[in-house]
Amino acid sequence: RVKVYNRDDYFGVTAYGNYHFTYLYLERYVTSSLVFVTSRDTPHVWFLTGHGEIGASSCTMLQQSLANRNYEVGTLNLTGGAENLLQNDALVIADPARDLTDEEAGLLRSWLAAGGRLLVCLSYQTDTASLPNLTRILDYYQLAFGNGVVYENENETARYWNGNTLNLVPRLAEGHEITDKLAEIGSENLIIPQGRPIQPVLLPEAGAVYSRLLTTSDRAYAVDGNEKGTPGTQ
Repeated sequence: RVKVYNRDDYFGVTAYGNYHFTYLYLERYVTSSLVFVTSRDTPHVWFLTGHGEIGASSCTMLQQSLANRNYEVGTLNLTGGAENLLQNDALVIADPARDLTDEEAGLLRSWLAAGGRLLVCLSYQTDTASLPNLTRILDYYQLAFGNGVVYENENETARYWNGNTLNLVPRLAEGHEITDKLAEIGSENLIIPQGRPIQPVLLPEAGAVYSRLLTTSDRAYAVDGNEKGTPGTQ
């Protein structure tokens, strides 16, 4: 396994007003390359297409971050492309405008049962009633999105950013491999604008492990139209 970089890859320049900042990426690329050449397999992250989703091309920073960690990022259409979805791959479904077909939902259910990994992101403006097949996949694991958009309590100033209670700065779960890296660089670096609530799991699925990774204060609340929800951890 070989990975080649040229000299220009080691530096990056960002303009901010009249200022220009130069960044050295050498350490990042050396570390990434060492992991790549000593690994047997390259994990894949696929962005689902075919349903009006937010595509990988709209997530360039996420793509770069994944590539730096030796993930191979691509797009996948389940119609004619499902054979590319392997057991340990991850699939991102980002705010689809249209539902999965019955056949596609069945393919994903089988893939998840075999060890697949799924990340679903929905805007607070997306009506889950229009996505019954996707909703049923989440239902199988006792997962569901709530309605509305989450506001932090204005007195919890550490839990929102730039004076806007819609810009959530969540608490990170302690001692979890997913959030530990974020904790190392400081949770203030993670901002979730206009977040949507996730329903609490009341009847855990047998054999499933549930972890609350990102949470608000216990005084946050969701607003759905003109209706304000009961304050509580979101």
